[in-house]
Amino acid sequence: MGSKLQKLWPPQSAHAAFDKAAHYFGMKIVWVPLNKMMQVDVWAMRRAISRNTVVLVCSTPQFPHGVIDPVPEVAKLAVKYKIPLHVDACLGGFLIVFMEKAGYPLDQPFDFRVKGVTSISADTHKYGYARKGSSLVLYSDKKYRSYQFFVDPDWQGGIYASPTMVGSRPAGLP
Repeated sequence: MGSKLQKLWPPQSAHAAFDKAAHYFGMKIVWVPLNKMMQVDVWAMRRAISRNTVVLVCSTPQFPHGVIDPVPEVAKLAVKYKIPLHVDACLGGFLIVFMEKAGYPLDQPFDFRVKGVTSISADTHKYGYARKGSSLVLYSDKKYRSYQFFVDPDWQGGIYASPTMVGSRPAGLP
């Protein structure tokens, strides 16, 4: 990580999992305030960006208020400052993608059609009807996925490789 503490920049409404990630990885989390519509305040996020910023976050929708953050606006910041943008679609990931088809057009796109969105998470255990505790992460480019792998080629037991934090256990539920 170097001498400067790397930082996550989620809205105050983002899921507590971002606190957990910051704790695990020794990162500082900087909560960005919400605007009057309970969305991330894009201007405040812009002011908070520094050379130590490692990711920007939006939710579609965020859990506390059910509000969709302005992904295209935050994505412009991500592109301008060359910072990855993660879209947390854990709550709505299996609903929001069908809104337009069901006759409820969205005000703005939220997915990989938006330049700057680099990853999207969705909980299969909510409206994907899977068992509790299963989720997935999608990446806009396989180069981002490569960072989630751990490989130790010099372990005395042979090459050890794991694609998830749960080690040799399967990432999915049985």
